[in-house]
Amino acid sequence: MVWQSLGSVIPESVLWLPFPGNAGDGTVFRLQFISGGNIENVFSSLWFRRIWQAGTSTSFREKEVEPVQKLYPQPHSLILWLPIPPALSVAGISPVGYEVRKNLWSRKGNYSEPNWYVNLDVFV
Repeated sequence: MVWQSLGSVIPESVLWLPFPGNAGDGTVFRLQFISGGNIENVFSSLWFRRIWQAGTSTSFREKEVEPVQKLYPQPHSLILWLPIPPALSVAGISPVGYEVRKNLWSRKGNYSEPNWYVNLDVFV
């Protein structure tokens, strides 16, 4: 068993950005915050969500999403356990992707934070 990379993403505050890799039916993930500066000086947070395919239609609702998780940048890796619900597993439905978006923290005055990105791995 090893960690398999699903890629890295530089989160933006206006767009949900997907990780390029496919986790299949993985349930244990590692999320790492990486920065050229001190990650403890990052004031923004991260929204993280799992994406499911709604079907083969090309209607307005092409995908279904789970409720987001709010995560805070930190120097340590985060281990996430995201089990696939039994009813979906029996039906052969698995997630099709994972997305992130930066959540800017509102604060008076000017401040800057180091540039950062996130890396997602699945345990296989």
